[in-house]
Amino acid sequence: MPKKILLNCENYETAIQSIEKILGIPQNEVLSYVDSIPEEQILNERLLIDLKRQFNIKRINYNGTIWFHGCRRKSRDKYKNGIKPLKQILPELKKELEEIWHKIPKVNREEQNRSIGVSGSLGLKLYGNSDEGPYGYLIKEHLLIKSTESYDYLKIPEIVDDLIRCTNEYSTFYSEMVEYYKKETQSKIIKFKTDEVSLYHIEIVIRYLAVKKHNIPLDDFFIKTNTCFDSGGYTIPFQDILNIEIIDY
Repeated sequence: MPKKILLNCENYETAIQSIEKILGIPQNEVLSYVDSIPEEQILNERLLIDLKRQFNIKRINYNGTIWFHGCRRKSRDKYKNGIKPLKQILPELKKELEEIWHKIPKVNREEQNRSIGVSGSLGLKLYGNSDEGPYGYLIKEHLLIKSTESYDYLKIPEIVDDLIRCTNEYSTFYSEMVEYYKKETQSKIIKFKTDEVSLYHIEIVIRYLAVKKHNIPLDDFFIKTNTCFDSGGYTIPFQDILNIEIIDY
């Protein structure tokens, strides 16, 4: 059985290697092409069309995609039950925050009115059918650059931050709650695979390579050099997890 070809953007080198295998173009020619793209044309939505025409590519064929899920969880969590969607993990998160609440020293202070009740976005996460995830980035580097265009998932989970801000007693001690949560957890990037394939993903990777080749800050092109996988409320099974990397963060 032939080895499966996966689109893997763990770093610049693996992205180039993936494009070489998927398109059947030698690495030096891939690099020559992205280097030839004028900086003002990097956002051109015809990059993939032009590349296919230049190299006479008739077919793009690969078997799946590797994604990168950024999170901050307790070190004991080995994801033996997979990466769970929000509504499945929520009771566990609430329990952890309640335990932290009982640990932090309660100094006398006036109510700071930092609680905003259940915000619209939190309400959708808790009670809606969208935003359940789990999610993953196509380009791993975007999880590490502390982008101004995206939430920092390695710092603290977005839902944890929402719960602290929107719970009266927690929000009064927001800084303490966050610091205790960070002390008891580790930043992780979970590498997993899916069968999803898309020409759009290939175009994203070509644009990512061009931005890197031109030494442009990746954050300047965040939306156009990344995309996300949404599991739509289904658990990402343990057998699809390829690696769990602890990040010193």
